[in-house]
Amino acid sequence: MKISCPRLALFALAALSFFSLSPSSLPASSEVTVIPNLTYAGPVGAEWKHQLDLYLPAGPLFAPAPVVFFVHGGGWITGDRQLGAGCYANVGQAMARAGFVTVVPSYRLAAWPWSARHPDQVLDVLAALSWTYRNVARYGGDPRRMVAAGHSAGVQLVSLSTLDRRYFAAAGLPPDLVKGIISVSGIFDLAQLATEGSAVEKIFNHDLLLTPAFGAEVSAYPAASPITYVRPGIPPYILINGDQWTDHLLREQTAKFLPRLQSCRVPVRTFLARGEGHFSVIYHVNAPGNPTTRQMIDFVSGLF
Repeated sequence: MKISCPRLALFALAALSFFSLSPSSLPASSEVTVIPNLTYAGPVGAEWKHQLDLYLPAGPLFAPAPVVFFVHGGGWITGDRQLGAGCYANVGQAMARAGFVTVVPSYRLAAWPWSARHPDQVLDVLAALSWTYRNVARYGGDPRRMVAAGHSAGVQLVSLSTLDRRYFAAAGLPPDLVKGIISVSGIFDLAQLATEGSAVEKIFNHDLLLTPAFGAEVSAYPAASPITYVRPGIPPYILINGDQWTDHLLREQTAKFLPRLQSCRVPVRTFLARGEGHFSVIYHVNAPGNPTTRQMIDFVSGLF
């Protein structure tokens, strides 16, 4: 499918506008208790980005609940757990209503004023995951039943921290801590993202998104790509994508990642969300009867 430059330019503008919305107050729900702005790590100067929000099922928990650890997207240069559009709060609300303790952290971005470079962002995610492992029981969660999840660039971060054994080992985390991974429009191969698609897409992805976070050398990208670390025994995956044009490059990421998982006999399921694009597939998660939400809930429930 050939994509015109004006169409791609409008998409890029919409993407940056969407993910750059300022943090907002978290939506209230009688079915969910929200505990916002818990600090999971330093250093001074990055306090907001080193905080997380907890979404707890309302009412007493008669047994520790499974934990969903969700990492937001934004192309590594923008985005936040409390994005003004409410899309990531929607994930917290939907998963907590289903009975899961849900953790949604922020992390430093590759843009000013943080200028985080790889592996800074994955280390932030790892720090938030470590905090969750060591503290979530106080809030009714079971750290032995944890599922990692993410949207877009968040999938790259949470997958890399889980699949590259060095990260859990350095943090003193059990190698089998994460029991499953939910990918919503996930990124698994940075070199593929930089080199495939139209000429304008390649410029946008390489120069605007990847270079600030990972540098300009495509040859260095495999070391930061989750697909490099696929092997037998890694956690099961569910791979979710929208069927609209705005998710077409991410569907290509899934199409390459899926057979790699299958060749290693990693349990995997896929779901194509009809009528959804790259942003709406996650934004609509809290909508009543949403089929993507049902897939996520069933995946977590099926693991435990």
